[in-house]
Amino acid sequence: MKLNINHLRAIKHFRKKKSDQKISDYEKFLLNYVSIPTARKIIKELIEFKFVKVTKSSKDLRIKNLQVVESNIDEYIWCMLVIKLESHTQSVKG
Repeated sequence: MKLNINHLRAIKHFRKKKSDQKISDYEKFLLNYVSIPTARKIIKELIEFKFVKVTKSSKDLRIKNLQVVESNIDEYIWCMLVIKLESHTQSVKG
């Protein structure tokens, strides 16, 4: 799976928030750009890549909250940039 603009939109929007946000908040935000099944897929991928951490609400255990994990995002983006630059320089040389 590759990171796309919608993953980055969600990360950028929710990394500014101080408290954990509900999964439904992520879905509502992403609905401005994609369909609900795609929004859920993007959230699932954010969790798989460990860009967000899942926690259960202390008030209602049925509600799951997401919290952006800063270090994983920056590291991943830098790796992707290096890979893109390497592939670009190889294609230019070749």
